Amino acid sequence: MDREKINAYHRKYYLEHKNSILFSKNKWLESKGEEWKSKNKEKIKNYRKEYLERIALQVLTHYGSKCSCELCNFNDFAMKVHGSRFIQIDHINGGGYRIHKQKRWSYNSIKKDNYPSDLRILCRACNVSMNPSEKICEYHKHLYPAMLIPEFNQIYNMES
Repeated sequence: MDREKINAYHRKYYLEHKNSILFSKNKWLESKGEEWKSKNKEKIKNYRKEYLERIALQVLTHYGSKCSCELCNFNDFAMKVHGSRFIQIDHINGGGYRIHKQKRWSYNSIKKDNYPSDLRILCRACNVSMNPSEKICEYHKHLYPAMLIPEFNQIYNMES
């Protein structure tokens, strides 16, 4: 028999019996799937954790390899404080809280939205003290005033 005739027969059979095939397949998958899930809870948990970590690193590296604050340059993606990542996603123009309330937000949703251009990465300290659309956070402005104001050294006689 010709391969095309066999494929045509299978397509025709499938279209005529589609509902019963799918129903029996789903029933089998449901019974086996639930059984497998109950036996492999730890494996599933570890897989999800690894998957989400991979997605988070993809998103963070897409937006840069360090904190967007010009004076900070923090770049440790792996660092976590109390279980939360120290590097965070920031909405450049503000309004991130409203967006998070409207739709469930995650690294995966950022990837699915093709990496929106109004996001950047900041360390937690800069994210708390950064005004929308600024490039240097208030924390670093007060920490390193000499770097921001060239006349600072002259005014306070801090010449080295």
